[in-house]
Amino acid sequence: MHRLLALPLAAALLAACGGGSEGTRVPFVTIVHTQHSQVPSREELVLRGNAELNELWGRISVDGAPLPSIDFSTTQIVGVFLGTRPNGCHHVSISRITRTTERLVVRYRETVPGPGDICTQALVTPAHLVALARTTLPVEFAAE
Repeated sequence: MHRLLALPLAAALLAACGGGSEGTRVPFVTIVHTQHSQVPSREELVLRGNAELNELWGRISVDGAPLPSIDFSTTQIVGVFLGTRPNGCHHVSISRITRTTERLVVRYRETVPGPGDICTQALVTPAHLVALARTTLPVEFAAE
């Protein structure tokens, strides 16, 4: 009787821990979340070194924030830039990151205005950059 329960229980625990087909959830910390990145084109990026971060920091607007100190031996940065959008109702947020044996999947949500929404009439350039544990796995971006 106990052996019959062991397999379903193990499967339930594995699924609850994020070990299902979607992969294991990866914790992350926001570095920049802004409506005004000044990056005019859509980009999805992975940074694994200081040279890449320095280049990016030189071309984005971060409201005077200093260059973050990142230990790239243990950390990497992923980010999504939406490019120029016509009003303040456009946003982007990285919602979750999962790891499988083959890849890292960065899922993000793009918010767009709905019918009747009242939006600021200003050009925006939404972006979200996050730091997470370094991996050599290929990174895939997926809109939700």
